[in-house]
Amino acid sequence: MIFSILAAIKAAPLTALALASTATSVYGQVQAGKAAEDAAKEQARQEKIQAESEELARREELNRQLAAQTAAMAASGIAAEGTPSSIF
Repeated sequence: MIFSILAAIKAAPLTALALASTATSVYGQVQAGKAAEDAAKEQARQEKIQAESEELARREELNRQLAAQTAAMAASGIAAEGTPSSIF
């Protein structure tokens, strides 16, 4: 009986140590999960900015092409009046 009491006393610190280790591990995993979530949100924000930038560049190019077309038509004396078939 005395041996089982001694064994229980010796096991208690080990159990506390195991619980502390598990708690530390869980805390680390939670923090890693939060960091991964933050990184994913930042990546999504960067991708949105990139997509908006590409759309702006596309629109600017389209506007340049339309301006060049309008200037070319004006230089050639073609009036942009009437229907599209009457212009050409």
